[in-house]
Amino acid sequence: MSIMISTDSTPASPTLGDTAHAGFRARFARLALPQIVLLSLGALGCGEPVVEAAPTTLNGADTGASEADAVAGNDGEQSDSGTTDTGSTGSEWYEGPTSTIKFTGQGQIEVMADKTPADMRAVKLIMFETLEPEKDKVYVWWMRSPSGVVANYGTLPREDVPYVPAFSVLVADPGDGTKPHIANFNGAFVTYETAVGADDLAKPTGPLVWKGEIPLNAWLHVQHVLTRKDGGGNEPGYIQMADAIMGEVKKQYDMTKAAFKKGNMKEATGHAENIHNLLVGDKSVKDLNKDSAIAKDLTKYTMGLAAGDTPLNQALKHAKFAKDAGATSTPGLDAGVVFLETAVKGFNDNMLTALQSLEAFASGEDKTMVTIDGDVSKLLKFHANAVKGAQKLGQINLDL
Repeated sequence: MSIMISTDSTPASPTLGDTAHAGFRARFARLALPQIVLLSLGALGCGEPVVEAAPTTLNGADTGASEADAVAGNDGEQSDSGTTDTGSTGSEWYEGPTSTIKFTGQGQIEVMADKTPADMRAVKLIMFETLEPEKDKVYVWWMRSPSGVVANYGTLPREDVPYVPAFSVLVADPGDGTKPHIANFNGAFVTYETAVGADDLAKPTGPLVWKGEIPLNAWLHVQHVLTRKDGGGNEPGYIQMADAIMGEVKKQYDMTKAAFKKGNMKEATGHAENIHNLLVGDKSVKDLNKDSAIAKDLTKYTMGLAAGDTPLNQALKHAKFAKDAGATSTPGLDAGVVFLETAVKGFNDNMLTALQSLEAFASGEDKTMVTIDGDVSKLLKFHANAVKGAQKLGQINLDL
């Protein structure tokens, strides 16, 4: 896991440690105010902690993640207005017993990349200005589905002496074929529990401290962007589909440059042709270098990114639906749409120029790589920004 620390004083490395829990393992990163932790994309590969938190309902009945899937509306797409239900979850929030303690602090849940930049399967909890727990007490992080299914994500760190009130906790991809976190949960909360046995709690028992959610109707569209296409099933979200195509574009472009550097123009033009055809989609492929061969099945997605209902355009559409349904209570939606819209517009505006330069190079009309280098690099940059915008959509703010 790659972590960068920014502080006004001399940089100090956060304390890192693996804390084992029954059912899952979470990696903690502790940092003192005013430090900020930034997690680099693609840094959570093999060897990262895994999550196997067993979800239960608040009344204690085991339901599993399938209940969350059913509530998520997998029987079809929402209406284009995205505003039929702007309420919160389908069941009441856990409130817990009344506390005599006046808690402080706030935080947020962020959706993070896992094995690829657009694989939104990791989540990070960031807390600021938290009150030090009493002796033998801890904060416990919970994720919550629309139907009230909860999962214990572990106790929040309190090992530092003196207590550090600002910290970050990262939980990575389960890695076992289960659905991504954001596909199962649209809410999060933290309770104040007795330390002994807190990691093994199947449901909360102590006072509710912080909570937050993405409203249900907004969350359904956020799912489409991040983790699940329209209609549910096992297909990834639109931003993941776009990332699969652009990942292959980057691979083919690296091979184009390598072949050009070796002076192998036949191979270089072949890879440039592949980039062109990846972008236009299977229905518009061309044999640009006239070698009577067109590469097939470079990715499992055949729609391309050049026009119409491309994955990026679909991602932006659903992001706007989500904003219309829930921006007032989830500021991340507003920021995510602005970021995503700027990136998608830049990508689309530069597409025609990129296709023209790729066609010129692959056909042998352009003998240099100067033009396609600039054009393809722009597309890769705008796509990376689109991924960042999509991540903002899944932010859940936690308040007292």
